[in-house]
Amino acid sequence: MSATPVNEWILGPIHAAVLFVGEEAKVGGLLQRALIHIEKGRPLLELAAKHLRTRGGAKAAEPIRRLLQEAPIQEQWAMELRKTDYAPLNAHSLVAIWGALETCIEDTVVAILARDSSAFPSLARAGVRIEPDKFGSQPTEDDLRTLYRKIEDAVRVKHDVVQTQENVLNLFGLSAACPDHKDDLLSANALRNAIVHRGGVIDDKAVRQAPALAPQAGTQCLIKCADFLRYHKAVSASLVSLVGSIVASRYVARNAS
Repeated sequence: MSATPVNEWILGPIHAAVLFVGEEAKVGGLLQRALIHIEKGRPLLELAAKHLRTRGGAKAAEPIRRLLQEAPIQEQWAMELRKTDYAPLNAHSLVAIWGALETCIEDTVVAILARDSSAFPSLARAGVRIEPDKFGSQPTEDDLRTLYRKIEDAVRVKHDVVQTQENVLNLFGLSAACPDHKDDLLSANALRNAIVHRGGVIDDKAVRQAPALAPQAGTQCLIKCADFLRYHKAVSASLVSLVGSIVASRYVARNAS
């Protein structure tokens, strides 16, 4: 293992996460626009079908006829989604962007553990039990990811995933701190857990994880567009903060000048 500063491996996870989170916003926006076209577009399809029948006969209009045949049910679905302010789409996107943030932090730490032996003493000081025989010159990725879980457990702050993530990063001289967005980050994590593990219900555990959700306790998650944009902004701010700390770290090569 070597502590030689290089760029590619340390910047890879954050680069992938930034692209993914940006892409998720783009895809969500396009889906909403497409649903509006589906809900409101039947008059244009009817006009196109009439024009094609006049110009090219029934065969030319057949593709439009099939679209018109399916239009009523698709219009209904599109209308139902719009009336929820696209909450199901927002829920899927929230799960995705929170996963991107968690993955980025884990992959960054695993990359450091694989290449920088000087990081290990700080782990021991934090109370992480390390098995020396597993971390010689070539530890496996499975071993490193198991070690990451041990690091999380050693520095965990109960019901505060944001501070836990920050404590992990701090062990390696990194930070994703963005205090102005902490409540939204806690809410994003709690909602993600509720969606994935608890049928979308905001229960007592979710409120313990994110006190800002207390007014919604006992209800089903309904993530409106404004909510999702707020959570997306918070996740983006955390990634931007992490980018800054990585660029300023000893792991990024700089010109000797």
